[in-house]
Amino acid sequence: MLTLPSAGMAHDVVTFTTADGVALEGLLAVPPDAWGAAVICHPHPQFGGSMRAPLLVAIAEGLDRIGVAVLRFNFRGVERSGSVHADGSLEHLDVAAAVSHLSGLVPGIGVTVVGWSFGADLAATVDDAVVNGWILVAAPLRSIPPAEMATATDRRAKHLIVPEHDQFLSPEDARTAVADWPNTTVQVLLDCDHFLAGATAEVRESIAAVIRQLALA
Repeated sequence: MLTLPSAGMAHDVVTFTTADGVALEGLLAVPPDAWGAAVICHPHPQFGGSMRAPLLVAIAEGLDRIGVAVLRFNFRGVERSGSVHADGSLEHLDVAAAVSHLSGLVPGIGVTVVGWSFGADLAATVDDAVVNGWILVAAPLRSIPPAEMATATDRRAKHLIVPEHDQFLSPEDARTAVADWPNTTVQVLLDCDHFLAGATAEVRESIAAVIRQLALA
């Protein structure tokens, strides 16, 4: 079992630039002898989402603890990231830049793209060759058209984590939406909703397990 590290584990502040010239703020941890890598995308900024969301902090610190290099970042217009929120029309460039930045620091290691809510939908747009898979947590599959998501046709592994009582996409609707996606699994988290209160440990453990599987594939 992945043990939750104590709060306050230090991650380095970094800045990287998107293809359209926007400087983004991130928090980076590259443990010694890293065997995996993950970019973490936060929920909708207009509803308070940022890389500092407690669930994402727990995920990042837990992955760092087991040897996974982790970059979580703020989308454009959030905190110290430049530009303004683009309602999902440009944020795919932010994810792509984060993947490229992390990959350059851990050459030869596949990068898993992880996102929660709005961040999950945007994570699903990126098809960089260094990506070894996607983990989409409580993805509404509506922030951008699903047909524009790389995950809809890409044969690399996708894993959806769907809360049993999600207010935006039920497990049944999620299974229907991704029925034609290749190499896709759906995990239902019982007794929780879109905001995942009380489910931090289970989400963290699930993400760690999938990243291990992808690293060994």
